[in-house]
Amino acid sequence: MINPELKKETSEEYFYEDGRRYNSSVRYVLPSDKGENTRLLEQHFCFKRLRNGNYLAPVKQQLEEGIQVLDSACGHGAPWTIDMAKKYPNSQVFGIDISDGFPSKQVAPINTSFSTANICKTIPSLNNTFGFAFQRLNLKELYRVLKPGGFVELLGHNLTCYNAGPLLTTLTDRRFNKVGLVVHISTELDARLKEVGFINCVTTTTDYPINYGEYADANWRSMRGPFRALRPLLADVYKEWEDKDVYDIFLDALTKELAEYKSYVKFYSVYAQKL
Repeated sequence: MINPELKKETSEEYFYEDGRRYNSSVRYVLPSDKGENTRLLEQHFCFKRLRNGNYLAPVKQQLEEGIQVLDSACGHGAPWTIDMAKKYPNSQVFGIDISDGFPSKQVAPINTSFSTANICKTIPSLNNTFGFAFQRLNLKELYRVLKPGGFVELLGHNLTCYNAGPLLTTLTDRRFNKVGLVVHISTELDARLKEVGFINCVTTTTDYPINYGEYADANWRSMRGPFRALRPLLADVYKEWEDKDVYDIFLDALTKELAEYKSYVKFYSVYAQKL
């Protein structure tokens, strides 16, 4: 379970930019507000459709019987936490995030619990607690709080895009690299898990259409938010994007290009087991 002594480890402070609220206690480019809540909910269902479920790790029987589950960096609104708690009422699902935008007690199932904490520093839990952990931040801490034999599952996509047109190529291959974004992080998940001691790593990759196909609008809405949120970071190097109207014009042109070129990214799901 979550250690009550650590539940209030992080006190949040916010700043506002372009009408969005951001957390100032950590270096994180995405907002912490209702708009991000909506985007994360849509992203959750995009990822769920892509993988035909909420997880790939072999933990269905344990979840049905009842285990403790950790959603590390559960996000504003905690959509995965809520979805899993509803599907597996015998399990206890704990959500942790730097943001305090958790569902109200009237909305959250009774088998959920939430804690505000900076998991880049520590996960507020005792050793060997959880049977299943979800997400990818601070792998050493995830290893510590998992029970022996427990599973962790990580997911994400790289910033490298395929069938990229000239606008997308300029953005991802040149500008993202120049401002220090890690473009190929998802391809490193397997190796990083093994480095901290996990075994039985299994990686699944799927093509994720950015703005074409049956769910084009939903997929692009879930990704356009992060693209827009990166504007202040990119504008530090590319001064023309200090003007958000100029950047929005670029994103509008990019939207059309993504559909025309049928651009996509590789989506990675990796699960592994604690020895």
